Amino acid sequence: MNRFRALIVLSILAVLAAGCSSDGGDVAVEDAWGRPSPMQAGNAAFYMQITGGDADDTMVSASSTACAVTELHETKMQDGVMSMQERPDGIPVPAESTVSLEPGGLHVMCIDADTFELGDTVAV
Repeated sequence: MNRFRALIVLSILAVLAAGCSSDGGDVAVEDAWGRPSPMQAGNAAFYMQITGGDADDTMVSASSTACAVTELHETKMQDGVMSMQERPDGIPVPAESTVSLEPGGLHVMCIDADTFELGDTVAV
């Protein structure tokens, strides 16, 4: 179990940008990393910075063979309770703006994740 609690260092491939819904120019994914979910055992979350191209875009999906299911999620605090919700309409990426996927906010949820160890690389 300690292996699974270790911070996961990830290499998120540019393939993630292909999950965008329009031809918004070059979409860049940087500073990608991940870790086991602190809220749901057996799951993991991936975080990154997504910079939009020359037109508004939307990240509509992500996938990884390291996950049984991959969903776009948002963590919210509501009435003093922290909860995660799937974002079925995706994550907007405005033109020439950077969207942060980070703990406590937007993220890619990896449900029923493979066991990762510190330093592993996972394609998403």
